[in-house]
Amino acid sequence: MRTFVKIFHSNNDTEKLEKRINEFAKNKEIIDIKYSISSYAFSDKYYSGGGTDYSVLLIYKIRG
Repeated sequence: MRTFVKIFHSNNDTEKLEKRINEFAKNKEIIDIKYSISSYAFSDKYYSGGGTDYSVLLIYKIRG
């Protein structure tokens, strides 16, 4: 049985990210999950802001 990797990413809606992951994982054997949160900030003379990135890496096998 082959092992696969799938990466999910979002920079705003964590609920939508969770739903995408759960839908994808339905018929798969999840071997490992890696979750990462990164924050960033930037600024120049016109704008100052920042945000958060959410990344999930799934290692899985397909059932059946």
